[in-house]
Amino acid sequence: MKKGVIMEVDERFLTLLTPEGEFLRARNQKQDYLIGEEIDFFPLSENKKKKSLFFNLTPGKALPAAACAVIIAAASLIPFNNSDDVYAYMSIDVNPSIELAVNNELEVIDLEAYNVEGKNILSEIKDWEHQEVSVVTTNIIEEIREQGFFENHDKVVISTVYDDKKALKVKQQLEANIAEIEEKIEKENLQLTVVKATKQERKAAHKEGISTGVYKEKHQRAEEKVKEELEGKKDSLKGEEKEEKNEGKTPNQSKGNVKTEEKKAKDAKKIENIEKKKENQKNQKPKQSKNDDKDVKKKENKRNNSKNEVEVKKTGDDDPKDNDNHKVRNEKKNKDQNKDKNKNKDRYKDKEKNKDKDKDKNKNNDKKNKQKDHQEKKDND
Repeated sequence: MKKGVIMEVDERFLTLLTPEGEFLRARNQKQDYLIGEEIDFFPLSENKKKKSLFFNLTPGKALPAAACAVIIAAASLIPFNNSDDVYAYMSIDVNPSIELAVNNELEVIDLEAYNVEGKNILSEIKDWEHQEVSVVTTNIIEEIREQGFFENHDKVVISTVYDDKKALKVKQQLEANIAEIEEKIEKENLQLTVVKATKQERKAAHKEGISTGVYKEKHQRAEEKVKEELEGKKDSLKGEEKEEKNEGKTPNQSKGNVKTEEKKAKDAKKIENIEKKKENQKNQKPKQSKNDDKDVKKKENKRNNSKNEVEVKKTGDDDPKDNDNHKVRNEKKNKDQNKDKNKNKDRYKDKEKNKDKDKDKNKNNDKKNKQKDHQEKKDND
């Protein structure tokens, strides 16, 4: 373990200046670091040592605080060697899941495992730092084979994530290396899938604790399932349409036929109700108006008066006995006429009563018919 002052902080590494004047790199432990802060750290074993431009101190001598401050200020103006900057990430997934960080020279500068199997593989990989990515990848695949993972899995997924702000040459060179890796994998009768991902997808994968390749495969499978479900629904709808066409009916026609059948049923019920009303009206007696009854009474009175006048003319005025007889006859006739009138009145009253009864019957029948019609409408609805 050494002590050093933090000179630079990036996503994976810290650059530190030791009291001996060495520039060393250490892994970023995802803590809150401050430039100029002095910390204890473990230097990377194969990191190249860089001497300070200002001091050449012998071991054991501490760097004065003032000199340290000057070096920090000056270091901010001096560009560091960018051979340890990450230009691309490449993940390898079989069952072990491993990610490689690559610099601008296509050298592996960091390895990270995303599961226990991946950690077991990396524990057997030696001297990988600043080795070419194709060499390290080949060593990883050979170690995966030796540990027997290809007995159950013959599929290899390689995902790549590039830093778009940096040189495009790295992207082209890495793709060429992946093509070489693909040839080697195919010779070993393994299936290779190459997936391209973005920085956002890589961050999302890290949040889930998986590699970018596993993340992409997971979401691609989900998308394929959704597409299959949609295609299945479309095929089922097409199948239904074909069946209806084979029957000589389109879907719209079948719906229209259902509606016409319902209308026919309603019309048939309406016709039955109308016929019932007609039958009820036929069974009822014809109604006579009051004016017709009055006309009948007037005609009867006229006939009676005309008969009396004729009889008076026949009897004459000469014979008093005849006149007496005539009076008696007239009185009898008048009595008979009054009786007839009373009978007619009684008949008229009976007729009126019968009319009222018929009216009540008709009203009851109308109410029953209306209730039936209303209930039938509800049933139809």
